[in-house]
Amino acid sequence: MENRIFLIDDLRISLGWLNHHLELAGIREIELFECPLKALERMRIAPPSIIITDYQMPGMNGVELLQKAEFHFGKIPSLIATSDPDAAASTPHDYPILKKGVPEFFSQCLNFIRNIQSDFLQQAVRLLNCNRAIRLNIHNLAPVPVYRNSVTCTIFKN
Repeated sequence: MENRIFLIDDLRISLGWLNHHLELAGIREIELFECPLKALERMRIAPPSIIITDYQMPGMNGVELLQKAEFHFGKIPSLIATSDPDAAASTPHDYPILKKGVPEFFSQCLNFIRNIQSDFLQQAVRLLNCNRAIRLNIHNLAPVPVYRNSVTCTIFKN
């Protein structure tokens, strides 16, 4: 999976603002969606590594979007952004919520993304180390011929 971020908000100005600031922070793999259904369609082709969505959108709110994404594509690190004070109270605790319009909103978004990216990087390093260990163990195995009923089998002996 690429390190792709989906930003979903029905307000184009909010999408543009967050996209602009994330790009200034060096984050480039961003896809923007004004419609949650379009985001779900795109996930079928190229699932994201992170989702940041608005809470209140026509047709489907941010929680419904994340629940559908999780049902179809598995758990994806997600963040809900809202300017609605009642949304935090009605949102399941499975999803972190950030309040739009407060000074620390962008830094909290950026910290969330960087923490997820750091986790991905650590997982990738662990996988590489595991693959190296497996390759080393395979190379250390020596084939030993074994004869049984005039059929030769090869058994690897450590």
